[in-house]
Amino acid sequence: MKKLILPTILCLFSSPSWPQECIQGDCDNGEGIYKREDGSKYIGNFINGELEDGSLWLLLSDEFHDGNESFYLKANSVEISGDYLYAVDLSDYKENIGPFNAKSVTNHVQIECSQSRAKPLNILAHKLSMAQGEILSSTRELDLEFDWTSFDENERGELYGGICGIADDYKTDPKPNVIFKEVNF
Repeated sequence: MKKLILPTILCLFSSPSWPQECIQGDCDNGEGIYKREDGSKYIGNFINGELEDGSLWLLLSDEFHDGNESFYLKANSVEISGDYLYAVDLSDYKENIGPFNAKSVTNHVQIECSQSRAKPLNILAHKLSMAQGEILSSTRELDLEFDWTSFDENERGELYGGICGIADDYKTDPKPNVIFKEVNF
């Protein structure tokens, strides 16, 4: 059974947890990665120890593929548009994977909550961990189109279902939220 860290997202709404340690690069004056206590990571440019420009990746699960893959959701990436959600998620691997020898993969995904299904719109394979470094491959470049996959058939289905639940709550009671970027319903 995979350990779900989705409840951590709910805690983020009410009490911010700031970075705990620099795990890579120069987090004072340069590019770096800060790891938060909850496992989420800030990635980007730092000036005088402050994140100047970058991204927050929220840790959702660290137990995919027997702990060899961690799964993140990009903060403020979820768009609600009619019956669909659009989000950016990230798989970060302990070992390089696939034909492109990628260390991480970002997935731009479309989620249809009412049908409990999702499909990738574009997948990017990255040379370095946490969507850093050269983009090794893009499904747009390969002209691939994906079919819908039900949550029951998708290893991330339970997580996508949780995001749908948060979106439903948000539609009825909008509050400041770290996962939503834009809402058009």
